[in-house]
Amino acid sequence: MLLIALAFALFFIDLFVTSFGLLLIGGLVSFIIGSYMLIDESVPGYEGVSRPVIWTSAALVLISATLIGAFVLKSMRRAPATGENALIGQVAEVRSPLAPTGMIHVEGEYWSATALDLPEGTTVPVGSHVEITGINGLKLAVRPLNFQDDELTEAAARERTIPVR
Repeated sequence: MLLIALAFALFFIDLFVTSFGLLLIGGLVSFIIGSYMLIDESVPGYEGVSRPVIWTSAALVLISATLIGAFVLKSMRRAPATGENALIGQVAEVRSPLAPTGMIHVEGEYWSATALDLPEGTTVPVGSHVEITGINGLKLAVRPLNFQDDELTEAAARERTIPVR
């Protein structure tokens, strides 16, 4: 019975200690040996614990630990969902003209932003979309989407605004 208790103690400790599965393997070995020793087979009327039950239980513990470990590794490799790294590459909507500084709206928040690489005197109008390229404190660096100098229409060139497509 003590070996089975040791097995469950090792399973629990493995949750909090980086053992790369060694505590899990030790717990499984302890569980299997403890299960074989649980009931004395020399006593009449007791035939011991069924071997298929022992091995099925050990296999279920191993499969569960493997699945949990796979889910943990998958979540660790996922791109960050919050913070600075999550904002870079996002597409935002301009809420006040960027000439070159203004306000944008991204993920439900308003941010102060500066448009990079704008021709002199050009503004990015309200409603157009920009891509976030960097963060400097609480100000975002953005670049307009679908913008090229040769695509400016004559009217937009007179107004010095970027056309919205």
